[in-house]
Amino acid sequence: MYDKKIAYLHYIKNNELMGNAGHAKVMYRGNGMSVEVYVRDMQMLSSGYYFVKGLGENSFEDKIHIERGQAVYKKRFDVDKSKENQSPYGIKIEIAENEYLEAVWQAGRQQEREIKAAESEQRAVEGGRKITEDTQKISKSEEKKQNIVEKDSDSFRENQQNTETKMWNQLTFSVPAEMYEDKWKELCKKYDVVYPFGNGEAYISISPKDFIIFPEKYQNLVNNSFLLHGYYNYQHIILGKKEEGSKNVYYLGVPGVYYEREKMVAIMFGFEGFECGDKRAYNGGFGYYMRRVEL
Repeated sequence: MYDKKIAYLHYIKNNELMGNAGHAKVMYRGNGMSVEVYVRDMQMLSSGYYFVKGLGENSFEDKIHIERGQAVYKKRFDVDKSKENQSPYGIKIEIAENEYLEAVWQAGRQQEREIKAAESEQRAVEGGRKITEDTQKISKSEEKKQNIVEKDSDSFRENQQNTETKMWNQLTFSVPAEMYEDKWKELCKKYDVVYPFGNGEAYISISPKDFIIFPEKYQNLVNNSFLLHGYYNYQHIILGKKEEGSKNVYYLGVPGVYYEREKMVAIMFGFEGFECGDKRAYNGGFGYYMRRVEL
């Protein structure tokens, strides 16, 4: 059995998202779990060993060496994949009090919340007691950290009690009744029209909360880690229309800088190519990672 999970590392200090710090992934094959952590651009940290652990009960604990803001950590662990609580729902590197690096596959955090809520409720029933104020503070703190990832859309925060798959598959949206017959013309009237490549091709500038314009099968893009990373860095996403033969096709673009390694990550998250206008893509060049969508 093979399974892989990947997420960006976020630098968090005093419950505030400070920026991106690399990425982490776990891969399961048989009874083995391979953990890989790549830390980058963290020059503000002192070089040395830091405590790294998997998030979740009975997960792994180890040390990672960060040198001049960079680190590569690779290790294999023996696990019983049949036991869900042995599979980490994320990875955390402790820096100092209220300061850490964290990568989270969201569904796991939701599972832990549901378990904690059920256990708290059971204790209250058996002992006739209310959940203590300290427990409420911990819950609020966890909710605040979760909102760092989903802060762009209040409507999606309200659905955080479902697991990731169920949550996005069950979401339904209504399209305004006054939508024109030509949906693209209507969108160009509603959103800012931009020309990101300087060649006359028109795109509209949108954000994840605007993904209600897409059919249901594309709405789970609001939880695409690569897309959110680009949006939070540059505060916009583009959507464009192209004619291919006799058909109109639409492309969603996430802003970013081209590197071969970044391109491979983009492909893993469903983005097909990189556009930077009439110029050929080169390392360090700004542009957009593109993927086809429908309206």
